[in-house]
Amino acid sequence: MTDTILTELQPILFSKGLDTDNLSVKTNLTNDLKMDSLDMMDLLMEIEDYYDISIPMSKNAEIHTVGDLIAVISEMQTAK
Repeated sequence: MTDTILTELQPILFSKGLDTDNLSVKTNLTNDLKMDSLDMMDLLMEIEDYYDISIPMSKNAEIHTVGDLIAVISEMQTAK
């Protein structure tokens, strides 16, 4: 499932103007992709729409890497 979500995230991140060439589960959203808090909120809203899930604000603090993001998406899909 991780590989599937990673593949699905690439065009979403690319549409935000982010470099997805070397995207991996270890990619840090802040340091590697230069995302700020506004970018993150925008990304999370788009992900919620794409996956038809709701990501609680409390989960935002847990998301630092693409792998963290995938874990939260997976968790929310399971909870759905």
